[in-house]
Amino acid sequence: MFSTTNTDQHLAEIARLIAPQGCFALIDDPVSLDVSPFKVKSVSTHWEFMFTRSMFGTVNVAAQGALLNEVSGLVDAGTLKTTLAGAIASIGNPLCSSNSFAARAAAPRSLWPVSFRFPRERAA
Repeated sequence: MFSTTNTDQHLAEIARLIAPQGCFALIDDPVSLDVSPFKVKSVSTHWEFMFTRSMFGTVNVAAQGALLNEVSGLVDAGTLKTTLAGAIASIGNPLCSSNSFAARAAAPRSLWPVSFRFPRERAA
């Protein structure tokens, strides 16, 4: 199971729904996170931070580039799809301007925000 935001607010529901011996991943920054409800189901918890490899020079730092290339390929293949419906402000990139939908349409899909639906966990 994967949580991207407000994990602390959804933790009880996540604990109820996750399969025994399931894996739980999160990327947000709750002030506190009590994962003790996961103990009875032996759920492993995985926190992902985009810059861990580069900040700490981990032995697998090159994997970040490989992961980004894989995601780019999935986007270009249409497996990952954009959730972008519009932009409200520019941050210096012409693809982010609210009046540049034509520019976004012409941009490589690997530059678009993406969403991905993970397969549902199956009970063993």
